Amino acid sequence: MSINDIRLSRECVKKAVKYLREIYRHRIGKTRVISLNNHTGKTDYID
Repeated sequence: MSINDIRLSRECVKKAVKYLREIYRHRIGKTRVISLNNHTGKTDYID
């Protein structure tokens, strides 16, 4: 494994983490909306 391979893999990890963080943030937002709706008696799932 060369130094360039290590550098590339590190970049890939950074991109993957960023991507997963975006998905996680959206999922948290979704569940928050659902839980708020549950308090009012509605069960609307927002995409």
